[in-house]
Amino acid sequence: MNTLLEIVITSSAAKSVKNLGSNEKKRIYDAIKKLCFVPPRGDVKKLKGYNKIMRCRVGNWRIIFEQNISANELIIYKIDSRGNVYK
Repeated sequence: MNTLLEIVITSSAAKSVKNLGSNEKKRIYDAIKKLCFVPPRGDVKKLKGYNKIMRCRVGNWRIIFEQNISANELIIYKIDSRGNVYK
């Protein structure tokens, strides 16, 4: 199943990306494009203790997201460095 989802980014995630350098921004944007597919592509794992929340690893950065297939949305909750994203 290769469905494309609409991207919804929280304000805190957008703010995190805004402060990155151009190389990191490009890598994050490329990873987000891959997450729009069902199932998501890339280094993706489900987070323990959550039903639908997943993470995508992009170098030292993590994207915390959920695929809401019934609403045709990819919801990005948080984008942060590896040490800060799970706090």
